[in-house]
This record gives sequence, C-alpha cells and structure tokens, in this order.
Amino acid sequence: MDNPGILDIRHPWSWLPPLLLAVALLLVFGLDLNRPLFHAINPVSHATGTALWQWLTTFGDSLVVFSLALLLVGRRPDWLWALMLGAVTGAVAVHGLKEWSDAYGVYRPANYFGTDEMVIIGETLKRVSFPSGHTAAAFTLTALVCLQGGVATRWKWAAVLAAVLVAISRIAVGAHWPLDVLGGALVAWLSMLAALRLAPQIGWGEGLGAQRLFALLLVIAALQLLFAHDSGYPAARWLEMAIAAGCLLAALPQLRQLFARSTGEERAEQALADPEPIEPRSFVGLLVRLVVTVAIFALIFRSVDFEGVSQSLRGMVPRLLLLGLVFQLLSTLLAAYRWHRVMRPLGFGGDFNFYLRSYFKGSFFNQGLPTSIGGDAVRVLDVSRLGHRKREAFYGVAVDRILGLAGLLLLNLIANAINPGLLPEGIFWLINGIAAAGLLGVVALYLFHYLRWPLAWKPTRLFHHISRHMAGALHSPREALIQTGLSLAVHLLSMMAIFLIGRAVMVEYDLLTFLIVVPPVILFTLVPISLAGWGVREGAMIGLFTLIGAEQAAVLSMSILYGIVLIVSSLPGFLVYFGGRQRL
Repeated sequence: MDNPGILDIRHPWSWLPPLLLAVALLLVFGLDLNRPLFHAINPVSHATGTALWQWLTTFGDSLVVFSLALLLVGRRPDWLWALMLGAVTGAVAVHGLKEWSDAYGVYRPANYFGTDEMVIIGETLKRVSFPSGHTAAAFTLTALVCLQGGVATRWKWAAVLAAVLVAISRIAVGAHWPLDVLGGALVAWLSMLAALRLAPQIGWGEGLGAQRLFALLLVIAALQLLFAHDSGYPAARWLEMAIAAGCLLAALPQLRQLFARSTGEERAEQALADPEPIEPRSFVGLLVRLVVTVAIFALIFRSVDFEGVSQSLRGMVPRLLLLGLVFQLLSTLLAAYRWHRVMRPLGFGGDFNFYLRSYFKGSFFNQGLPTSIGGDAVRVLDVSRLGHRKREAFYGVAVDRILGLAGLLLLNLIANAINPGLLPEGIFWLINGIAAAGLLGVVALYLFHYLRWPLAWKPTRLFHHISRHMAGALHSPREALIQTGLSLAVHLLSMMAIFLIGRAVMVEYDLLTFLIVVPPVILFTLVPISLAGWGVREGAMIGLFTLIGAEQAAVLSMSILYGIVLIVSSLPGFLVYFGGRQRL
C-alpha cells in the first residue's frame, strides 16, 4: 500500500495518466483515427447485447456519481470537499468546451451516420459532442481514488478499469467519438489534480457547515435519481434506483450524526451574537416594492402566453436546473472569498468561514425573505460584532459591491467586443456606453482619495472615505489583478447558472449570447423598485432576449427559475441565521 495522504505531483499517478491521455488524444486527432476507432468499438453490443452498455454508461451519469459520493459523507470530509471542488471545476471546463464544440460544428456521430451505419442505444444525440461529460464524471471519481496515497494499488487499477469501461460505453451507445471520451478523461484528471492541491488551502470545505451543505446537495441528487430521473437508458433504470436507494441507506447513520453535531466553534459564535436589532428600512418602502412587483408581473402576463410558460416549465430538464444551482452556489462562495480579500488588508478580523457565513446570510435576507432588511445591512452588522465601527464596516461592504459591479461591466464589454453584431446598433451603443461610463466611474472613485478638498465638503466626504478604503483593498497591482479576476469569475459562474437554466427550458443560445444579454438585466435589478428584483428581471429578460428572436414564454420561464435558484442558493444563510441568536 502507498503512503497515506495526497500523492506528490512527481508521483506517476499524478502525471502519467494525463500525459498518456494527452498523447492518445493527439495521436487520434493527428492520425485521423477518430472515425475508424468509432466504427471498431461502436458495434460491440452485437456480441454482448445492449443492456450491459446501458448499465455501464449509467455510472457516468452525474446524478449516479453524486449519489455514490454520499458514501463519503461523515467518513472522509477531505475527500468529499476535494470531489465537490474537482467536480465543479471539471463541469466548468466540460461545459465551456462543449460550447466551443457546438459553435465550431463538432457534433456527435449520429449527426453524420444513419442508423444503418452505426449502433444507437437509448436516445439519439447529435449536438455538443466534445468532451464526454459521462466520461469526465466517471474519471473525476477515479482520479480522486488514484491520487490518494492511502489506497491500495489494486483498488486504483479497479477504479481505472471501471472508468475506462464507462468511456467505452459512451462509444458503444453511439453518443460520443473516441476523441470525446479522451478529452473528458483528461479534463477530469487535471481538474481533480488541481482540486486536491487547492482544497487543503481552503479549510472551509471540511468544516461542519460546508459538509452539511454538500450532504444536502448529494441527498437531493440521490432523491432525484431515485424518483424523477430519465437518463434515456430504460434497461438501466432499476440500477439507477438501486444505487440511489443503497447510497441513501448506507449514508443515513452518518447523515443523522452530521446534522446532530454542534461544534465548539459554532457555540462560541452563537455566544458572541450581538442582540442588537437590525434596523429595518421603511415599511412603506417595502409595500411600494411589493405593489411594483405585482404590477410588473400583471403587465408581463398580459403579453406573454401563460399556457406557454406552463408548458415550458413542465418540460424543463431537472438535471440542468440542478447544475445551474451548483454554479450559483459556487458563484456565491467565490464572492464571499472576494469580500474576505477586500476586508483583510483593511484591518478587519475574521477568517474566511466568518465572511462566507455572513455573505450567505446577506443573500438570504436579499433573496429568501420578503423583508425590508437588506443583505448589506446584515453584513455590516456582522462585521461590527467583531469590534469594528459600523461606518468602517459599511465602507468595506461598499468596496466589495463596487468591485463586483466593475467585474459585471467589464465582462459585458468583453462579450460585446467579441460579438458586436448581436444586438441592434442603438441598443449595442447604449449598453456599451453605460458599461464604459460605469467603469470610468469606478476608476475615478479609486483616484478620488488623492484629492483633499472633498474632505471639507460633507456631500463628497463619503466618496472620499470609500475611495480611501478601495485603495487600501487594492493595495498592489497584483491584488488589483486578483480582485479583477475574482469579480469576473463570480459573474461568469452566475452567467453559467443562467445559461444552464436557459438550456433546461430550451432557450438555446450560446454562452456568449448570455454574457451579452444578461449583464444589463442584472444592472436593471439593482434599481430598488421591486422585491429582490422580481418583475424587473423578468421584464428586462423578455425585452432583451426578444430582440434576438427568443420565445417570450421560454425566456420568462428561465427568469422565474433563476429567481427560484437564487432563493434556494441563499438557504444556507437561513441555516446560519436561525442557528444563531440574533433577533430583528
């Protein structure tokens, strides 16, 4: 048996599998072996029957992999954290490459061959070919096992064999090319390699709150697999149900123990909870926003076919909706890390876990509760409990908000520069003008602290203080680049969530289109005239997507589902808030 712990990067299990996969991929591509290999492997079911390959391919289903991950709950929190991180990283890479393959016409075998030229088992798939998501999911789990030092070599080879059989099954059922499965395996191995090195650096993932969140997501995945999943492979349905039920039963004792525990750190945090009430904004303002929200929805449903929306929602793809939720959760997690990096150089205490909990709590107040209490006010109060003045905490939260806005504007400008012809010319220049003016405003605010006269004038003193704190947060060119990258990544992950939700209800545009159309919608929702942006978001989505020919009912369905995803993704804040002793 190998030594325990994560294997060193110099160990053959770390570098040899991705090297072999990369070499194989280059050889298949360079020697034009993709079609010959496909025709050699695809008819294998003639000798074995089709059921075997349906059983094998189901082990590459993401819901099956997440159900199997339930076995790690309460047993190996370090493995579970690395798996979740690697799975999300791999999903980002896989779906990004699929968008590229779709844009450049890299389609599946069924797009080129008839049923008399190939074997198709299950659903006939024609688009978004490279890389294979099933293969990536199987190899993610395999890489997790193989990159551990404490696992016997025979089990590692067994895991590799299982993943290889899943990869072959994707060719046998007619869903993918050899290049697709090689690419999926390579992406998965590299993603898990990166995750295993990054996960120990972020202790949050092994904490009680994170493990509970992971467990909840995995239970939801297993329940969906058990009761509401249609993989397109009917012969494997009994196997899917058996895996889901077996993993839920096997994990039940650990789940009960996990959700019954209370750590000393949690009790200490609750003991320090400030009983000071959060001062709400005007009840009249809340009522006005409620009336505006209802009025906007009334106008929308006068022009959009309600039956079409209902049909669109009934026909959605649950797996894509769940994946969109995962991306939104990852966006929130990364946004909390950005806020942590903003506050640290400004002299505020608290570790990343504190800022993550506070950020989720703020999201819950923004999205999950129809109250007049803002999420930013919750964050300010949380920071003040660490012994800081509320005014100073407000400046830190304001800087985080401004950096987030700058990332959104920059992402939109980049997307419009790549495809300037998508929107009508007048709308294009209006949106780009607003984005450019916004970015110039952020730069001007950053430079504002170099002036001294604003301190003598009360209306400008606030901006001077915010500018000074912004300069403190962006204390070096390196930190400014990191913050810019984090802000872009936060919004890119959120755009991926909306993109996947759109795909779930057949709003079938590429990711670049979403990067152009959705940021202006988010800007509209920042105007505080409705509850959590409801109504404003839906109206703006319909207005802008209609300009490029989208069906209104599908767009409205997408926007409503995204609003629900935002609420669901804020529910960890519910656990944080009601697990403490704060009162309103």
